Amino acid sequence: MRKKSMFTRSAAFVMAVVLGVTAPGCGMIGQSGNEMGAQADGKDAGSSGSGLTDASSENGVGRYVETTVYESDGFSDMVQTQTLSDGQIMFLNCLSRQKVVSDDGGSTWDAAADDAFFAFIDDHYAAAAAIAKDGTRAVIGMDQTGSPTDGKNEYTYRLYIYNTDNTSTQIPIDLPDAESHLGTLAFDDQGALYVYAAGCNNIYKVDISAGTSEKLLTLAANTNLMQCRGNMLMCMTGEKIFLYDLEKKSFVEDETLDSFVKKNYKKLEWTGSGYTAYAFLGADNTVYIAGKKGLYRHVIGDSVVEQVIDAKMSSNDIMAVAMNDSNEFLTAYSNGKIVRLGYEAGQDD
Repeated sequence: MRKKSMFTRSAAFVMAVVLGVTAPGCGMIGQSGNEMGAQADGKDAGSSGSGLTDASSENGVGRYVETTVYESDGFSDMVQTQTLSDGQIMFLNCLSRQKVVSDDGGSTWDAAADDAFFAFIDDHYAAAAAIAKDGTRAVIGMDQTGSPTDGKNEYTYRLYIYNTDNTSTQIPIDLPDAESHLGTLAFDDQGALYVYAAGCNNIYKVDISAGTSEKLLTLAANTNLMQCRGNMLMCMTGEKIFLYDLEKKSFVEDETLDSFVKKNYKKLEWTGSGYTAYAFLGADNTVYIAGKKGLYRHVIGDSVVEQVIDAKMSSNDIMAVAMNDSNEFLTAYSNGKIVRLGYEAGQDD
């Protein structure tokens, strides 16, 4: 596999600069794409930043440095991410048949062969997918059923569990009407699966060992991005980030987060080639939002939103974002690049 160049840039770090919900931002950094599946080499392309201070660093100054750590021809349709129980970080893109993994916290990446799984995907077009911490995958297969009617193909959405031994099972979910169909997926830390159904806007909790499901809740709007961490289920809709406490079985009201989203984002949506803004959960009951207005962090229930990164946005759309144990951000872009943002204390531009 031919080596490619690695580029690094700086992004201003503002973790300790607490911003209200009216705070402006400038966006996350990205790069352009190139050859399929190449691990990037190191090459410094210069740096820039606004000189904003970080009170947590020893001398009050720090920055995030951007490094392109993987390049491919591009990602098509949605990208799923998970940090597995053994620490491996995975990005999975079913449509382009790419599984990209890192065993060192995101510093280096490899395209991993998974022929059996992608052969399964060839038979069951993946309308959605999710990865559990043990490597089990859930897939919403958009299966063609019957013969075309009036020149149109008919499809049925089915839930499949693809196990780590390359076996698969189908789990039925009883939907309330014929207009509803299975959509977005998310695993929690214990391996329970949550399945959103478009139309009825129901979310079902699935016990994949027993092969059973039960209705958990009904959302007020359509979601195309769900994530679980700890006891929190996050559902991003066009105008709101819903938070649901899985332990208490109730929605969490967060006026600060709601106001911030309403003021700063016209739409939180999937465009077909990426997200206008990408929300994800962090440790210690936090939610992050990455997009054209920067990268922001909010402690659920707190009264402030912090701007973590203020930098120029790439023309390439965000497909997925992961975090490692060092609080570095790993972003998959539509152009096929994975970019690591790592903080360097005591750096000034």
